[in-house]
Order: sequence, then C-alpha cells, then structure tokens
Amino acid sequence: MQPSEISVAADRASLTIVWPDGVHQTLSAPTLRQISRSALSESARLKGWDVPAGDSLTITALEPVGVYAINITFSDGYAKGIYPWDMLRSTHDAAPVPGRTADHADAISELGN
Repeated sequence: MQPSEISVAADRASLTIVWPDGVHQTLSAPTLRQISRSALSESARLKGWDVPAGDSLTITALEPVGVYAINITFSDGYAKGIYPWDMLRSTHDAAPVPGRTADHADAISELGN
C-alpha cells in the first residue's frame, strides 16, 4: 500500500506518513536510521551491533524509489537505505534499544557508508 501523504517535520526530526486507510504514522529520524536495510546496517546487525543513530539526527532529503519505497538522506550523510512502504507501515517508533551502539560506532563506520 502506498501512502497518501508524506511529510518531514519542520525541525526535520521525524517523518509523518498518512496511509489510505486514515492511519497517521510518525517515525523519528533515529528510528528510521536504525531500521535501514542497507548492507552496512545489515552487516552491523549480523554482528550483534545496533546501528548508530544519535538523538540529534535529522532528515535532509527524501527521494522516491520507483512506486514501492523511498530513500532517506540523514544529517550524518547516510543515504544508502531504501525504505519500502510495507516496512515503514509495520514500523513502530520507539526509543533506541540499549546495546553496543556507542561501543561499536567507530567499527561500523570503518565498514563504510
């Protein structure tokens, strides 16, 4: 299902999606960065690491990917995640999960963006 409307908050800290069935969904930039399905993010998760996403992270750009997804560019320069509509619809915004994010942020950065 494609959304009816997508908007980035004025402070660029979150993305709001309105779905055809009337559901309004707001996802924070850190949550979106953490759920990225890019090779870098998947590699970090396979190693048992959380994907680093600071609280001050913002959304700098959105680009359509065909009719099935969007690409999001973040203030940390990350722009490699593709976010399919079905994945976004099933995502619930939550506080970052405590883990090894801070301990492994440098190692993840070494994997490349």
